[in-house]
Amino acid sequence: MARADLEKIPPSDTRLEQLVLYTLLNDPFYFIYILQNLKADDFFKHEHKDLFSIVSDMYKRDGVVLNSYLIMSEMIKKGMDYSIIMSLNTVDKPQANNVQLAVKLIKDFSAARTVLSISTQTIEKIQQGEDWYEVCTKNVRKLEEIAEDYSSKGNRFAINIETAFDEIKSIMENKRPRGLELKFKKLKAILDLAPDNLIFLAASPKAGKTRLLVALFYQIFTLNEDVAVLWFSGEDSTAKIIRLLISVHTGIPEEVMLGKSRFLYGEELDQMNAAKDYIKPFDLDVIDEPTHVDEVYMRFSSFCAKRKDKLCILIYDNFNIARDLMHDISAGLEKENAVSSAFQRINTMNNKNGKRSLTIVIDHLSKEYLKKQSFEEGYRPRLEHLKGSNRKYEVVTQLAFLNRPALYKDLMGDERGKPSIKVNGQTYSREEILENLLIFELVANRNGSILENKTLIRFTASMENMQFTEWTDAAISSDEFDEYEERNITELSSEQFVAEFYSKFPNGDRDKCYIGVKYELGKEDAFGNLITLDYLINKYTKYYNVKKELFNGKFTRKENVIVDIWDFCQKKMYDQNFDTVSTKKEETRDFYLYGLK
Repeated sequence: MARADLEKIPPSDTRLEQLVLYTLLNDPFYFIYILQNLKADDFFKHEHKDLFSIVSDMYKRDGVVLNSYLIMSEMIKKGMDYSIIMSLNTVDKPQANNVQLAVKLIKDFSAARTVLSISTQTIEKIQQGEDWYEVCTKNVRKLEEIAEDYSSKGNRFAINIETAFDEIKSIMENKRPRGLELKFKKLKAILDLAPDNLIFLAASPKAGKTRLLVALFYQIFTLNEDVAVLWFSGEDSTAKIIRLLISVHTGIPEEVMLGKSRFLYGEELDQMNAAKDYIKPFDLDVIDEPTHVDEVYMRFSSFCAKRKDKLCILIYDNFNIARDLMHDISAGLEKENAVSSAFQRINTMNNKNGKRSLTIVIDHLSKEYLKKQSFEEGYRPRLEHLKGSNRKYEVVTQLAFLNRPALYKDLMGDERGKPSIKVNGQTYSREEILENLLIFELVANRNGSILENKTLIRFTASMENMQFTEWTDAAISSDEFDEYEERNITELSSEQFVAEFYSKFPNGDRDKCYIGVKYELGKEDAFGNLITLDYLINKYTKYYNVKKELFNGKFTRKENVIVDIWDFCQKKMYDQNFDTVSTKKEETRDFYLYGLK
């Protein structure tokens, strides 16, 4: 076969090359993918080669995802014809799967042209009288190299096997599971902070999501090497996140740093300076402005490209901001689905491009959650309380809820006066516990099964000074009546009565109720127990809860009356046992809030 015959129809497809180049210039999600999977020589047309070379060189030089205007400017500087860019606008908008297929086919054609070229050279050299054996041996070696190179890039399965086994080997050698090291051992056991994962953390506003994340990443930077974080904060400024990091390190509340409650004294200033020096090396970049998901991908890709040897973590706070920025999509659910899919693509594409990255997205629970959620369950979030569509549940690797019971005053009031609880060996009233309780619950995990007793992690959280402590155990305190004796209030002011009791149970005439409570304080019940304010709160709470259950239609209307504290005391109703009421809901709440069984 003559060389002219081989060149009649070179293996190529101009339409596919145009499609890929159009995508390169217009779709930031595939920008890095295309650059990493193709080279200039893979294109057949010279103008396509030139355009790809310019884009590749500019990206290597500037480290940013480029647009058509920047590229045209560069071509003008170099005296090149930029009409090729204008001609690409006529290309039909490609689908995602078409882009990947087009890249593969362009590589196929490129490999085929190279093989034909080597074959042609082989024929020509033999015809010119060169030693056939030497020519064939040399060119066969070239063909083998092309085949090996193409196989390694076109079929990644073999590479993926090696990567997976390298990870397993590393885990075995280091004697610890994959993922980042944490001081929160229970959290580490269930939260998979490792490459390839997409994690959603949802909670109601003011639940402490940002503060817990800051404390978490302080640990991550402290205990792990080669970690970098790009944090898109749509709610909190960069300065605030820095203040919270300093607070984790020093225990100094943020409001003190801002001079709201008091000013810093000398020793604290020294601590602040030490904290500044400690956190300065953290590879953390905070972008504190609303950012569209397309720009998120561009920035994160560029961020990771400069940190090839690090685990790069993307934090986006919060999902609602990303949804609201989707102006091109009108319907609410369409926006939800588009944003959910976008974060999935960011995570998938970034890892396909050979980077080690992890994505964490902050989300809010629906406002309807407060209306629909069971009071008896301690306002435990459920999957149906996620805002918007279920698409976000479908795309995540892990989904977790964060709950702060102190946000719900009715719950706080209902738990008041019940038996005290020991947490980590220390006895606290339930009110004290709930004021500082933060509950983390893993509700979806595609990397493994969920065990009921291991998905709930409770923290004692001092929000002011950013200190978080995992619970190790909890149990009903046996020291309850000793605590009552410590609060043996025989002289009770009206202000105390309103604050401690009447605000919770505003039944009947306030003055009469006040007199009734004062009259009973210091006496003993029928069983010899000292009647203190705590005792009456405990007893009346149990009575109140029983009567609420009676209102659910189990008894006649005549019985559906809640007496005020005056009648409760006058009739000595505190002598009754109110623990016989159905305990199913209470047990549910006790387990969720405190881990009590």
